[in-house]
Amino acid sequence: MRLNKCLLEKVVHLWLQGQVALWRLPAGLEGAADESEEEALDARWWGAAGVRHWLQEHVTRVPGHLWDSEAESALLAAARGAELTGARLLDDLLPELMRGLDYDSADSDLDEDEDLALESEAEDEPPRARLRRELRWLRRGPPDPATEESAPHALLCPLSHRLLWSPARAADGLTYERGAAHEWFLAAEGAVSGVSGRRLRSARLLPNYGVRRALRRHLRSARAKPDPDPAPENVDTADLLELGE
Repeated sequence: MRLNKCLLEKVVHLWLQGQVALWRLPAGLEGAADESEEEALDARWWGAAGVRHWLQEHVTRVPGHLWDSEAESALLAAARGAELTGARLLDDLLPELMRGLDYDSADSDLDEDEDLALESEAEDEPPRARLRRELRWLRRGPPDPATEESAPHALLCPLSHRLLWSPARAADGLTYERGAAHEWFLAAEGAVSGVSGRRLRSARLLPNYGVRRALRRHLRSARAKPDPDPAPENVDTADLLELGE
């Protein structure tokens, strides 16, 4: 079995901390790991494949905001040429990242204000603006307890019961936190529904863009309300019913 180098390093790191007892991907998950490369890993552990996967899922191939093949190829080539890793996406200054991806830096790129990560996407959002906004979204900090407590149930992961961070739809049609779902599959030794316990046809996880938009709205609403116990914002049912679009 081919084991991704970054995944192996992650497993060794967790083993040294006494947090892992699994050394073999369960039968049926090897293909899924090859297919989605490093999607199971925390962003900080992404290598080139993980960065490419993130760029395609959240920047160049988002429904309603598809880049043309030439623009996507240019962006992926720039990321490859800059040898970007997940750690660099999280730690490098935004102007440096934008220049590394062949986008001229502007004054707005210097602003690390987290509120900018919560901006809603414009229908005619230009590629440069989307890339910058998604970088800010990736780098955002964890929500405060009040924001998590006020979240609608639909924005909580069925496995961790925590506020979603990277909503992903599994083959059972339900939306989970991506990392929690992968950990569940490993513990279950296969692709098993985290709610029904039924065997799934695939371990593939797809981003749920509708729930992601609802999450962004909730975070923005919570940030705007100084009340320590704000009322939960209504969630658009249409967004929650989207199955990864």
